Amino acid sequence: KSLRGFQPWLGDGLAAQGPVKARLTVKGKGGAYRFEPFDLEIGKGRFDGVLIADFFLLLPRLDLELGIEQVDVRPLFSADAARDRRARRSAQVFPDEPFPTAWMGAADVKARIRIRNLTTPYATGRRVDLDLSLQDRRLNVDLEGKAIGDRRVTANLEIDGNRMPMRAVLHLKGDKLQLEPLLVGTE
Repeated sequence: KSLRGFQPWLGDGLAAQGPVKARLTVKGKGGAYRFEPFDLEIGKGRFDGVLIADFFLLLPRLDLELGIEQVDVRPLFSADAARDRRARRSAQVFPDEPFPTAWMGAADVKARIRIRNLTTPYATGRRVDLDLSLQDRRLNVDLEGKAIGDRRVTANLEIDGNRMPMRAVLHLKGDKLQLEPLLVGTE
């Protein structure tokens, strides 16, 4: 009924969301499992899809197909955090410490996430498609969607966790894309 028990892992914003309803069927054995149907409601957000997990492999593999009718991530961005970002307009973008990459070798992951309506502190989006692949410590994220006023936005993020220092490349395209709200608090 609530995510409060997961607060240490989810953080305050997500743990405070609710009520929570979940329904899933687990099939499989010997380390390979299929969770289908996978239906989850958190507050006004509804998620449904299929999750396949294979823990029998040397490196666990997760495959996820998820459909989301509506999700509002604004509660995940606390008012204090937003105020702190605005107050630190001269803060540096990248920390002095290296970005941790050990998590990138924990599993191979493929995910297809389709969001019909997305609300963020920065913009709203419709028909947002997110494809994610994590394999051999390389993360690739492709995003395509429509933002305010049906402006098409596409992005590709590649992170290579095998390189030291880590290498990240971001490609971003958009029709009349406004970057300023995304860069608040950076130098």
